[in-house]
Amino acid sequence: MSKESRSNRERFYFTHDHGARNDPKILELRAEYGLEGLGLYWCIIETLAESSDGYINPKLLGGISVGFGIAKAKLQEHIDFMIDVELLHEDEYGYYSKRMMKHKKIRKIYSDAGKKGAETRWGDKKANGVSIGGLKNRNSQKIAKESKGKESKGKKKNNTNSVFDFREALLNYGFEEELVDEWLTIRKNKRSVNSEFAYNSFIAQVERAGVEKNELLRIIAESQWAGFQHAWLTNRDKEQNG
Repeated sequence: MSKESRSNRERFYFTHDHGARNDPKILELRAEYGLEGLGLYWCIIETLAESSDGYINPKLLGGISVGFGIAKAKLQEHIDFMIDVELLHEDEYGYYSKRMMKHKKIRKIYSDAGKKGAETRWGDKKANGVSIGGLKNRNSQKIAKESKGKESKGKKKNNTNSVFDFREALLNYGFEEELVDEWLTIRKNKRSVNSEFAYNSFIAQVERAGVEKNELLRIIAESQWAGFQHAWLTNRDKEQNG
């Protein structure tokens, strides 16, 4: 896997509160630094979102300022002001945002829940004596038996079609069961077809979104989307930001 693809997989979507530009603290920032200050604030929030621990190390402001394209002293001045109006905070670990910290905790809960659900489902399969090797052997025996049956019956054709389980496919992919059931209810109400083609198309868009799967499904359910296109996240941001 390339460094670029790995980086894309580690990115995730975070909500941008509707009307944030009119928040009293944001207005104070804009009064002091204008839209430049607002833009710099969201650059800092994105940096915090990309940080594994949700902090910015004060000792690394020089490199961050280069990435932002501004002088280190100017970046420090803006951060100090944001701390004064409580848009940002500082402790012994560095600079952070309470809002972003809360979001990262929620994201971790969804991620852990998805992993736990997958482990539980796999544990249930093992408890029932199902293994990958066993499934392969069973499938091989079934294929051999069907082939033999066809030979003995000559031209008789097997018209039996397997039924695709849309819900089971989502669970096997690692989506949390509660989120899956909530989304399937939305799809049912909107009369969406739960076909294998629909599943494959959905997963293709999920993998292009660069968002943790259960966090993404939560957003889809909250938005009452019966389907999903990765570009919808960008459009959703634009609508929320006015």
